Amino acid sequence: FYEIKKAIVLYLLLAVSILLNNSVLIHAMTSASSSALLDGEVPSVLALPEGDPNDDSVQKIKLGESIAIESIGPVIINADGSTRRIQNWDTLTKGEEDTAWRRISKRNEQRRAILMKQKEKEEEQQQQREMDNSDAKEL
Repeated sequence: FYEIKKAIVLYLLLAVSILLNNSVLIHAMTSASSSALLDGEVPSVLALPEGDPNDDSVQKIKLGESIAIESIGPVIINADGSTRRIQNWDTLTKGEEDTAWRRISKRNEQRRAILMKQKEKEEEQQQQREMDNSDAKEL
């Protein structure tokens, strides 16, 4: 059982390392030292270099400010209210991007309006149920 548990932990750590693109942890877990990692030893992780505070190419954000992140494309509101983005946005041409922005903006407004009406209707139904319950308690 202990070996199975160690293997599961190893696979989970490997998956997280791959997601984080952490080559140090990936190497540590795929090498012979993986048992040392499971025994509580943590490999040293290289730190990123300090950034230049005078570098104007890096966008700086102050607390409470909002920024536009147009380079990653529009947020799409799904019919159920969840959101997503276009996965291949970086491969679209300028014309395709413009068309996508226009169509998605229009559809998002329609979906947002529908979702707001659904929410209002649900709130009204909830209020009605609460009133019905309070009337029933009084009887």
